[in-house]
Amino acid sequence: MVVEEGGASPSTLSTDGALRRVVHLRTTPSDRRLGLNIRGGSEFGLGIYVSRHARRALEMGDQILAANGVSFLDVPHHEAVEALKSHAHLTLTIKVKREPASESRYGGAPACL
Repeated sequence: MVVEEGGASPSTLSTDGALRRVVHLRTTPSDRRLGLNIRGGSEFGLGIYVSRHARRALEMGDQILAANGVSFLDVPHHEAVEALKSHAHLTLTIKVKREPASESRYGGAPACL
């Protein structure tokens, strides 16, 4: 369970014209759930995408570009899951969604985190 959500930084435009923001999530030792599911991964030729969330700072279809400074641009699904589960405090760099998320687009079974 997230006990502190530093919120999202103001969105900024990157050189490719996409909106990006930084989101801070913190869990407790007794409950390490982040309140989000992810889909995708390099084995599907995709990035890592938020497929379900309980956090107001995230949207379904947002792409996770990095977690704690580690790039998620070419990471397999299982490695993304492990990276997200292994930290009590996460700083996520998010590429704001531009289109609705669909199950077929984001590939793979969702992982509850």
